[in-house]
Amino acid sequence: MTRQVAELRPLVLDVVSGQRVGYVTDLRYTEPNIETLSHLLADVDVLYIESVFLDEDQAHAARKNHLTARQAGDIARRVRAKAIVPFHHSPRYEGRSAELLAEVRAAWAGSPVSPFETAQ
Repeated sequence: MTRQVAELRPLVLDVVSGQRVGYVTDLRYTEPNIETLSHLLADVDVLYIESVFLDEDQAHAARKNHLTARQAGDIARRVRAKAIVPFHHSPRYEGRSAELLAEVRAAWAGSPVSPFETAQ
């Protein structure tokens, strides 16, 4: 017996909605970079994003081309990420990961005012 794929599709294939996953690391916090991310990651389901430094160390983060936790949260909010997984914390914050996570989550949930007014 010969069957066409179209006949078998409903029997062997379940079609379900997919999930979009984003991954952001080794990135300088600039408006052009964020605009690019906004186009690539708009409404992403899960965003894995580095949060290397606390915002108090944003000058150091810029020199190292890494994000602060606040910047990571701001990016997640601006791309409208549904869930966020912060990672890649600097060893300088050993034992302080709760501070990094709190800073990310506060910025993610925060106001839509751009931190570029104070970050540069």
